[in-house]
Amino acid sequence: MRKSILGLAFVLLLAQALLGIALGATPAQAATTQCVGAAIPSGEVVTALYTSAACGNTSYNTEILSPIATGVGLCNQAQSVPSGWVATAIDNSGTCGPNQEYGNQYILAEPSAGLAICSQATRAPAGYVVTSLYNSGTCDAYNSQGNTYVLALPSNGQAICDVTAIPTGYHVTSVYNTSNCGNFIGNGGNTYTIAS
Repeated sequence: MRKSILGLAFVLLLAQALLGIALGATPAQAATTQCVGAAIPSGEVVTALYTSAACGNTSYNTEILSPIATGVGLCNQAQSVPSGWVATAIDNSGTCGPNQEYGNQYILAEPSAGLAICSQATRAPAGYVVTSLYNSGTCDAYNSQGNTYVLALPSNGQAICDVTAIPTGYHVTSVYNTSNCGNFIGNGGNTYTIAS
């Protein structure tokens, strides 16, 4: 009886693996473990911190690396958001060491027009502008200039918030205040209209 149960379990696992291959699934890439302080390879991010005797006697001396991807949680005590990526949420995770006042984990995404990003973790990446800012619970701590920025691709006649750089090839045609761009500025404005 025991052999037939084990045989059935093996057949079910084999069938599941074959079905996955037939549907084009690939095995998940294994995470890498290393001691804190070792170089983090390109394309990898720290997704967990813990203490191990193998890496010395300090707390949170070991890190787990995973491939960077949208939705991955990066431990912000171990590294900053990699170039070309943004953070869309900030929270405290039990896998990223001790809790921090402003969260110990950033949830990553590739930038795109209309995406809301957390201003504490990243700014508008090259090629994007900020068209709105506000405070959200997703991005942790309240900020008088807003903790959340909405990205857009620059275009002629577009109103952008003064928290973003003027994109290459564009110039400012007017400056004024809008509620979309945070606190009003008395001498000037918090919003620029741009043109190429």
